[in-house]
Amino acid sequence: MRAGLLALLEFFDREPRLARLCIIHSAVAGSAASEFRAQTLSRLAAVIDEGRTSARRQPSPVTAEGVVGGVLTIVQSRLLQPHPEGLSVLVNPLMGIIALPYLGSSAAEMELTRPLPAPVAPRAQMVIPDPLEGVNMRLTYRTMSVLSAIAAQPRLSNRDIGIRAGVADQGQISKLLGRLAQLELIVNRGKGQTSGASNAWELTAKGRKIERTLRRASGTLDPARRD
Repeated sequence: MRAGLLALLEFFDREPRLARLCIIHSAVAGSAASEFRAQTLSRLAAVIDEGRTSARRQPSPVTAEGVVGGVLTIVQSRLLQPHPEGLSVLVNPLMGIIALPYLGSSAAEMELTRPLPAPVAPRAQMVIPDPLEGVNMRLTYRTMSVLSAIAAQPRLSNRDIGIRAGVADQGQISKLLGRLAQLELIVNRGKGQTSGASNAWELTAKGRKIERTLRRASGTLDPARRD
């Protein structure tokens, strides 16, 4: 119980906005969120109530619900009025509250004086270089999908690229392809502009480099997805 509580409080310290979402805003987020919140608190109460297997005196059946409610209220008040030391410093007093009705005052006092583990150092964030640095364009999923479609099968026509990238409007796909061609990311190897035949688009060296970087950064693109 102590390890789980500490992990939760340390996570909330790292993600304060997510903590407020889970603890505060979930109470007023609608019926579905309220029901899920109630189920989660009920499961927590059931876990705490397992302490009665070690209890010298059997506490009231609603003790666990009271413990969960008390802990939740304290965490919520700290989120509303943040403390400079964060939430993880609450692990000892909160564990005292949890242990008291099941294991007695001696166990609760021991929880108050237990040393806290060293804080876990945050993991270094992976820095991904901007694949469009120096390219005057906005990155969208549609752009990524077009580059991915051309990379997967070069010399596609406008229509085929639109189908694979999920762009049904031929005017939009033509405009996007023209923009990418101006940026020298793709090149038309077909004769569509001169003889009425279909275009045949390929990635340029710069386009291949950007497409590979985007694929590594965001994973394999699924052409079936939409914005």
